[in-house]
Amino acid sequence: MVGKNILLAGCLVGALVLSSFSASARESNRDGEWEGGFMLLGSGSATFDGQGGSSVDVDTDVGWGFTFGYNLNSHIALGFEFTSTSPDYKATAWQEPDDGSGIPEMIEVSHEMDLYQTQFNGIYNISDGRFTPYLQVGFGWSFIDSNVADGPPQGYCWWDPWWGYICDGYQSTYDTTNFSYNAAAGIRFEINNSTYFKLSYQEVWVDLDNASNASLPMYRLEVGSTF
Repeated sequence: MVGKNILLAGCLVGALVLSSFSASARESNRDGEWEGGFMLLGSGSATFDGQGGSSVDVDTDVGWGFTFGYNLNSHIALGFEFTSTSPDYKATAWQEPDDGSGIPEMIEVSHEMDLYQTQFNGIYNISDGRFTPYLQVGFGWSFIDSNVADGPPQGYCWWDPWWGYICDGYQSTYDTTNFSYNAAAGIRFEINNSTYFKLSYQEVWVDLDNASNASLPMYRLEVGSTF
């Protein structure tokens, strides 16, 4: 009796697996459809090398993002993505000493940066089926905020007819917005005509003015819908 139940269970699992492969082999209905998704991100560690021996070591982090795009056909799509991460970092720089000894002094700053990226992408799905590997290339801009103050805080006040005299302040920080570009490879699986999953690895290169090797690795899990 137990053997019969095991056999029946095995047949059921086999049927489900075969039906899954059959569904994934069917042609996708994404041709001419819009789509949007939400991403969970895992950013890898990276090192930016600057001038005069300076560097920035960026730690790993978990972030989020969203995508929006249009499928020109089953193979080619155009898309937009926004991502947000806040990794810890350690910046190292050297400065001339004040004592005139001529021996450079090392300065280290450990903090948390805010990194926001927008990218305009071209996507190529290798297969026209619901399950397909895909490739992506794109360009856009990366905004990096060091969260380190670049001067004293600025204060301002105003008169509110309900609350009276109100004052507030703002702290300016070192930040930069730079051109960036990306390449990614992954897999896409559509579980039905409206819901899809993507798993991918992405590399983003940021064109910093005074640094080299500014590449950021990203692991991404996306769930989205076509409409």
